[in-house]
Amino acid sequence: MAVSQIPPYLPLNVSEFASSVITLVRLATQHIEPLIKSNMLRDLNKDELKLAELMIRISEEGYSAGWIKALEFDLWEIINGGNRRYGTYEVTQNDIDEINSLTQKCGCWIIFDDANDETAIDLKTWEKVYADHAKEIKS
Repeated sequence: MAVSQIPPYLPLNVSEFASSVITLVRLATQHIEPLIKSNMLRDLNKDELKLAELMIRISEEGYSAGWIKALEFDLWEIINGGNRRYGTYEVTQNDIDEINSLTQKCGCWIIFDDANDETAIDLKTWEKVYADHAKEIKS
């Protein structure tokens, strides 16, 4: 193909090509991330979604991660009087009050399940999961 036949949208040097790729990746990320997030949280009702988003925000504040491993266990300890330090974030009383309010309103707790991502489970089931986890930690 002669140079005159190269479509005008193709860059002619490596620098332009790299810049174009970076721009495309940024644009794709902006449009794909909300779709991924909505897909991961799709099975939650409005209040469960608010609880999950609050938990995710705290994880992002403390560790710059959407859902850090064991987030559900750590936050449960915090709202039940544990140390409020979560990574680089100090969980506020407002955070705790909002989590408690949403938990009571939903009658559930949000966990991360490898198969289903963020998942709401009823509080009775959660308390058993938490107790089993606490036993594992102590052994």
